[in-house]
Amino acid sequence: VMATFSTTRSMRCQFVFLYGSVLLFAMHGATILAVGRYGGERRLSRSLTAVPHRSAQACSGAGPW
Repeated sequence: VMATFSTTRSMRCQFVFLYGSVLLFAMHGATILAVGRYGGERRLSRSLTAVPHRSAQACSGAGPW
């Protein structure tokens, strides 16, 4: 089993990159599932409608500039 790790440096780098990519993809999926489970999309849409965007203020002339 340990003989598979006695490979070239480029193969080890590929293995580390693949492992990191899979780990990042799993964390991304877990975040999406957690947000959906606890109703985060409703909270996000409520907060986006309550606070106007900064560019809308700048276009209307109501900004601090």
